[in-house]
Amino acid sequence: MAVDANLPEDVTFEILARLPVKSLKRFQCIQKSWLALIQSPEFASAHFTFSKAKAYPLVKRDSDFTRKPIISLLSNETLDVKVDLDIPNLFGRNARCIRIQGSCINGIVCLWSDDDIVIWNPATKEFKWVLVMIPKQMIIKWHPTPTSN
Repeated sequence: MAVDANLPEDVTFEILARLPVKSLKRFQCIQKSWLALIQSPEFASAHFTFSKAKAYPLVKRDSDFTRKPIISLLSNETLDVKVDLDIPNLFGRNARCIRIQGSCINGIVCLWSDDDIVIWNPATKEFKWVLVMIPKQMIIKWHPTPTSN
């Protein structure tokens, strides 16, 4: 299938902005100009506007078959499971200790476990670690001296 190089950029923008994330991930390989368009802040804003900005309840549970922890995305109306998401192996052995912060907003999920926080996009399978800064009030100072016990 040939790509029409004469398709106006504004038409391409309007079409791509209405597509699901999985399609966009595939289409960014078609042309360098599409990759640049899809990665632009203006496109992200337009895509967000066209997508349904809903928050969905999430539940972490063990899979019925594998007994591995999974996250279930629930319907807002019926609380039925819409989709099960395999938790990425980001936390190593602590996968069972993962907690969900909030609900799924526009496909983005915040996961945390003890000292680690991750922002995860299940549709693109991309994630970002969040640097946690410890407030100064939480730091305990200890200076050993010959007279300290």
